[in-house]
Amino acid sequence: MPKLNKKEKILVISFSVLISIFLIERFIVSPFSDKLDSASITISAQEDKIARLYYMESQKKTIADALEKAKTYIVTEENEDGSFSTIMKKIEEFAKSTGIIILKMKPEKEEEEERIEYRVRRVTLSVEGYLNEIVGFLYKLENSDYPLNINRMDLKSKSRATNLLTADLEVHLVYFP
Repeated sequence: MPKLNKKEKILVISFSVLISIFLIERFIVSPFSDKLDSASITISAQEDKIARLYYMESQKKTIADALEKAKTYIVTEENEDGSFSTIMKKIEEFAKSTGIIILKMKPEKEEEEERIEYRVRRVTLSVEGYLNEIVGFLYKLENSDYPLNINRMDLKSKSRATNLLTADLEVHLVYFP
């Protein structure tokens, strides 16, 4: 190997230092940094999960109180027929309190489509009354403490002279098996 002068030695040493720094960064520091970033993301996700679990735990009493309050209105399969007749009586009470007349109330068979979480019973109603009475009845149905939902409604004028209306409704009851 020929002798290098002082400037060439400095240049070779500085070049070899730069290459060694590049190699150290590329093969040692970079993978370590990537693993630290990955661990940081995992830790952050776990912290978020724990925070959500702590929040749910803090809301446990509130949820239990709400469930206890709603239990009287949740129809289960064991007492579904008794509860369903109770709800039909409640619909009649709503009609009586608003002053409308129920022309027809027919419970339908359970829908064929069965969901794992819940089932739906349907009642078809035909009612007669004035617009403000029917609106009051609809309001009471939708805002009752029972899981009722008006799915379809057909409103017709029965008599133009008296402003009497008839409404055909499809009311759904949600219950849990």
